Amino acid sequence: MSDDGTAIGTRHERIARSWQHLPRPLRMAFALTVGGTLVAVGVALLVLPGPGLLLIFLGLALLATEFAWARHVLARGRHHATRAADLAKSAMRKPRSSDSSIPSSTPGKPSITSDTRKEAP
Repeated sequence: MSDDGTAIGTRHERIARSWQHLPRPLRMAFALTVGGTLVAVGVALLVLPGPGLLLIFLGLALLATEFAWARHVLARGRHHATRAADLAKSAMRKPRSSDSSIPSSTPGKPSITSDTRKEAP
């Protein structure tokens, strides 16, 4: 493999060309079987320990090679994931403002978190 990454690019192109040379019904059957299995296992792994979202994403990516509805679902999922990541990043950057609903301690009054117990002699 060379340093400029051409071996990876040519291997990927070779795989893509060989995939396109297969008859369409065979490609559809393969994508439906393997992609559907990945999505089903991914859904199961949402409640079981494992990489559920990753398998769902991979299954949809495989299904999207042959089915327009899977491309649409994958595009919507990417959009929502990007939006959620942007919201999380902006929430992490915002400084926390003081919340007026939390009472502040006033002089002479103990706060909720202060320890007012007296030690026994």
